[in-house]
Amino acid sequence: MNNNVVTRKFDTEHATNIQPGNRISWLDILRGIGILLMVYGHINYVIPVYTWIYSFHMPLFFFAAGVVYKERDIRKDILHRALTLLIPYVFYGVITLLYWQFAERHYKPSDLSFAEAAKGLLIGNEEALDFNIPLWFLPCFFLTLVLYNLFRKVVSIVIKKSSTSMKQLLSFVFCVGLCVVYSLDLLKVLPWGIDRIPKYIIFVCLGEICAKILPTVSACDVPRATATSAHKYGSAKMRILAFLCTIPLLIASIILSSKLSYNVIHYQWFIVSIVGCAFVVALSIAISHSRILEFCGQSALLILCLHGPVYRALVYSLTNLTNKTMEFLRKTPIIITALTLVTITLCLLVRKLMLVFLHRHSR
Repeated sequence: MNNNVVTRKFDTEHATNIQPGNRISWLDILRGIGILLMVYGHINYVIPVYTWIYSFHMPLFFFAAGVVYKERDIRKDILHRALTLLIPYVFYGVITLLYWQFAERHYKPSDLSFAEAAKGLLIGNEEALDFNIPLWFLPCFFLTLVLYNLFRKVVSIVIKKSSTSMKQLLSFVFCVGLCVVYSLDLLKVLPWGIDRIPKYIIFVCLGEICAKILPTVSACDVPRATATSAHKYGSAKMRILAFLCTIPLLIASIILSSKLSYNVIHYQWFIVSIVGCAFVVALSIAISHSRILEFCGQSALLILCLHGPVYRALVYSLTNLTNKTMEFLRKTPIIITALTLVTITLCLLVRKLMLVFLHRHSR
């Protein structure tokens, strides 16, 4: 079996339409920042920080998918998404379920039986995945992207001569309509995060629109080997503008998130999320190039799937070593930061070992 076919199941490099060598640096940085915030947010018990991170960290990944979205044949799109999202979901789901059953339950008791947890893996929503909650993202992400592409194909069939701009406009109207449905709070919890699709699909659309607005930093058809510095990192003028926007967007995001609560009307969440995403986009373009953040971004899928069991084991070990309470550890910023960095490092080490193993067995 070709090594590229094997490794793509476990690497986010193939979860988009960008091929190796044609990657967008700022977009990988965006994913890297997003996954760092996710891990930090899951470890953190400081409510204001938690609220700020949770106001936008998941929409970032839907936005990133929108930036590189290309309309596909429906069948090919489903197969592609299944390969890059559902296969990792099942693989990491089974691995972490077994770890939870035979290891983690010895130090983190649960009322959930193994059969119930296994059933939760089939249901695939957050409420059913107690052993590894972040996995809910993958089936929801899969369905959201498939639905978005399905709508675009229907538009192409119904309006055969529609331009890309017209398709994007109709997609935006469609997504806003779904946002309204979500804001009415009529949906119950459904398998595979179906009830969350109206919440996140708008960010796929916004990502696609932004890819058109920012062509110099989203020209995914320009290979790195031949790209100019403007294509690779965006123009200097754009980076300066992005840097100048970073601080105001950060301040606005923090202020707006501080006024957010779980009881607010849902449309307020969309506003806060868009501002938060805009902050990370501006920051990513301003940074332009960072090997560490880019690598984290390219490894985001694996980190998402494994960081839960890893950080819980680290927190448990640290509570025993220091005789400090879990709440104390998870409310101390320097400890949270250290746990975040160690967790991500261990996840990346696992990724490296997996790729070495797959490479040896694919010969």
